[in-house]
Amino acid sequence: MTHARRLATALTVVAATAASLLPLAAEAGPVTRQFEFSSTAGALQFGPQIGSFTYDDAVAPVGGGYVSALGLFANLDVSFGGFSFDETTANSGWLRFDPAGVLLDAHFGNNCNAGSCTISGGASQWWIRVGQVGNSVNDFSYSGFNGEAGFRSTNLNALLPNATVPEPASIALAALALVAAGATRRRQR
Repeated sequence: MTHARRLATALTVVAATAASLLPLAAEAGPVTRQFEFSSTAGALQFGPQIGSFTYDDAVAPVGGGYVSALGLFANLDVSFGGFSFDETTANSGWLRFDPAGVLLDAHFGNNCNAGSCTISGGASQWWIRVGQVGNSVNDFSYSGFNGEAGFRSTNLNALLPNATVPEPASIALAALALVAAGATRRRQR
């Protein structure tokens, strides 16, 4: 078998395997996003804190829009002023997506119902609305922590860029291509 023929055979195997793995890349799955938030008012003034949440990107509506429900997050990590919250101690309000399924903003806290979060004066309650950089609707509101009646800080929060993580299908394709190239070189010897 000539070198060209072996190479063509190897490339055919790689292409066939790639075609079988493409559905893996399109499947929905968990997405973890980090965000930065600050407070500039009241007893809980603090500089940027980093939090995170995980959601299933299958919840993004076709054509974009809002998803309002409790329990949208598999993981939630929010800490401020010596207080820490996770998905068991804070519930979600909503997520908003663009038509391509990209997360535009999220709204969550410890006194939320589907679609809205509220603050009751004197109660230890908070909510964060966080979106893409430059989004003018970002804010952090709280009440009742360290005896404060309630404060709101706006325009200081932002979703941080997604980390670049290769999809499993992409990793499999790269590995398969290396194996095929190695096999072709061994046969040439």
